[in-house]
Amino acid sequence: MELSPLPCPLTMAEQIFEGKAGLEAYRGAFLPHLLDRLVYPNLPDALLVAVGVAVCAVNLGVYVWRYGSRDAAGG
Repeated sequence: MELSPLPCPLTMAEQIFEGKAGLEAYRGAFLPHLLDRLVYPNLPDALLVAVGVAVCAVNLGVYVWRYGSRDAAGG
């Protein structure tokens, strides 16, 4: 399906069944539709910023710890 201009039959089937279930069928490809919900969850901005800062702080802490242990070992 990747090499042809035809749409994926599974995507078409999913959209048909969503329509029959009364859900609004999405437009476009399946993977971007699915990944958008995983990569960009519906969370408050403040929580996303806090998690991002925490990840950066942990990362910095690991680098400082590794650099400090290397200097203590004489390397």
